[in-house]
Amino acid sequence: MSVRPSEYQPDYAVPPGRTIKELLGVKHRQELADLLCMDLSGVDDLISGKMPIDESTAKFLEQAFGLPANNWLRMEANYTATLKRLGQERPK
Repeated sequence: MSVRPSEYQPDYAVPPGRTIKELLGVKHRQELADLLCMDLSGVDDLISGKMPIDESTAKFLEQAFGLPANNWLRMEANYTATLKRLGQERPK
């Protein structure tokens, strides 16, 4: 039985921060922290999914990595919806 991509629902939630972590090979964490006007622990919270990506942060991430802000917001919405569907909470 084939599953269409729109029907696939994983049994795990991937925070948008995973994409940030992968892209950080290009940008140093401190540079990103400076651009986002936060300390390194804030960057770590974004990466781990503890801190949600809001509109302001999405715009800064767009500047940092070139991925449009609406993509960051969509990833955040998908992550939040998946956590809810799985009955999980955002990491603390």
